[in-house]
Amino acid sequence: MENQEIKKDQEQEQEQEAPKTLPKDYTVSITLDYPLEMERTVIENNRPRIEKVEVKKLVLKRLQGKHLRALPEGSFLNNGDLHPSAIIPLAAYSADIPVEVADQIDLREIDKVSRALVPFLPKSL
Repeated sequence: MENQEIKKDQEQEQEQEAPKTLPKDYTVSITLDYPLEMERTVIENNRPRIEKVEVKKLVLKRLQGKHLRALPEGSFLNNGDLHPSAIIPLAAYSADIPVEVADQIDLREIDKVSRALVPFLPKSL
């Protein structure tokens, strides 16, 4: 039974593979088991008010050079690989949410988020 589960996981991963060349508008959606909370400003009757929002889904989009530059020092290991601590800021930049909100991503979901980021990273990372 365990082999069937592994095979099923592998089939699902193959189905989710990104195209070799990503279109400019390519996105990956992740439904979170543990939603994030954030605040946003809403203008109502010409008056701003703060509204709490629950983020249940992250929509990841293409990253740019400015996102790599914004990563904290030490985000890359000596061999050039991405340090695990860089996953949260990259997810925040890709999903267009504040890093402080991305810090709420449950540890059980970090693996799911990091795998979803892979299509947007160059092979050298």
